[in-house]
Amino acid sequence: MIVSTLVLPIARKSLETTAARVGLSIQTRGIQPAMTIGAGIFLIAVGAILKFATNIHVKGLSIDTIGVILMIAGAAGLLIGLFQEIVWSRRTRPLAPGEVPPVEERREVRDQPPRY
Repeated sequence: MIVSTLVLPIARKSLETTAARVGLSIQTRGIQPAMTIGAGIFLIAVGAILKFATNIHVKGLSIDTIGVILMIAGAAGLLIGLFQEIVWSRRTRPLAPGEVPPVEERREVRDQPPRY
């Protein structure tokens, strides 16, 4: 726990600085996805390699089982990531040619300044 509280802010700051130099923006506030689609595909690939392409035997550890677990975790992450993309794409869909964007009415209530 101590390592994550010390290392993550330093790594995030370094990543923000590098991204700013390149001209990219990184979302650091708000909700960040726990696992993206790419991470799910990566876990599926690593799990398949461990399950089908290795012939290593470790005493007390089943590499095949670890591969299956990684493939299941990757599939679950992939499904969650795709579901998130589907839900969020409905909110930010592009407009068709000639379509008028929906109007959003905002009311701002301000207090009157004090009278002296």
